[in-house]
This record gives sequence, C-alpha cells and structure tokens, in this order.
Amino acid sequence: MIRILAFILCMLPFGASAASVMTFTDLGYEFGGTPTYVEDGITATTSGLALGSHHNPGTAHMDDRATAFASEIVFTMAGRFDAYSFDFFPILGGAGLYKCDIGPSNCNTIEYQDVKLSGERDGIAVATTLFSSGDLPNTYELGSAFSNLDKFTISLLSAIEGEIGDKYFGCLSITCTHWDIDNVTLSAVPLPAALPLFGAGLLVLGLVRRFRG
Repeated sequence: MIRILAFILCMLPFGASAASVMTFTDLGYEFGGTPTYVEDGITATTSGLALGSHHNPGTAHMDDRATAFASEIVFTMAGRFDAYSFDFFPILGGAGLYKCDIGPSNCNTIEYQDVKLSGERDGIAVATTLFSSGDLPNTYELGSAFSNLDKFTISLLSAIEGEIGDKYFGCLSITCTHWDIDNVTLSAVPLPAALPLFGAGLLVLGLVRRFRG
C-alpha cells in the first residue's frame, strides 16, 4: 500500500513557481538600515549589523569589515528554494588589497577571492563557491548546485594584512572590499499541485479504516 501511495505521489503534477526578486527598493539608507528586510517572499537577515543602502539607493551595501554595514547577508524563503542570480556593483576608490615593497613606496593591487557564496539544506552546506569581485558591475549566475536550499548566504571575506617577507600587504582604506548588491533572484521549490487534495484523501481513508476497525 505504501509503495502504491508513493508512486501516486511521484506522478502528481507540480505547479509552476515564478521567480522572486529582492530589489531592495524600500531598504533604508545609510546606518539607519535594519538587520532584517522582507520583499517578494524573500527574507534577508544579518547578524545584527546594518542592512541598508549607501552609495546607490535601492541596493544593499556590504563591507568586509570595520563598519556598521554587514559583511554577510543570509537569504531565506518560507520553504525550499532555488537560488538563481544576483547583481553586484564594486565600489571603487578606497577598496582593494595592495602589495608593497617594504621601504620604497612601490605598491601593486592584488586580485584575491573576496566573496564567498554558500547554500545550505537542513543545516548542512551543499554548495560553496569563491570568486573575486573585481572592478566592474556584473551579474553572478548560480549553478544547479544552489538548488533546493533552506538558506543562501553572500559573504565578503577579509584579507590578511601585514608584513610577509620583504612585502607588506594591506588595504588602502579600512575596508578591502565594499560593494552594493541588487536583484537577488530566488524561486520557491513548488509542491505538487494536487498534494493538498491527495493529503486530504489519505486523511479520509485513514478515518474510514479506523471506524471500520
């Protein structure tokens, strides 16, 4: 009987699920932001730091360290979801890691993996990727590994500063990386369209068998 019911469940049609997009349109400006922001069925949260816009209204600003802005934002929905993409806008003029000769003022910028993306399911990381934010605005497309998630996290990673050998590594400002993000696109994993009706049928069947027994 259980096998038959499982087969029927697998054959149920799944309803289509339109993508949800967090555009941060109503997000507060500067440090007046909130640790939680909800839009289009998506909830964005931080660990107590500000979730707000800064350079560009209608975006969420992130710093890798040393400011009131969040270095990590967690995105969730009411149930499981697929993470598709998001836009990012690196802020020039003050960000970046530099390698300098100790003594003579000879410095060069270094590109490093300053962004970490992770997806979790049932508290276990099932997808992780690192990349360099670079200098130009872009759209990051997430692969199939970021599917059927409970949680999607965007994190900025701090660089290691200090003397290593005859070189000094450091940031030009208090942050090495700061950027704005926008258009975080997620899609709820749909349940079978007939699942509620199927569940009600099982309940009725169980009650009938109980009364007959």
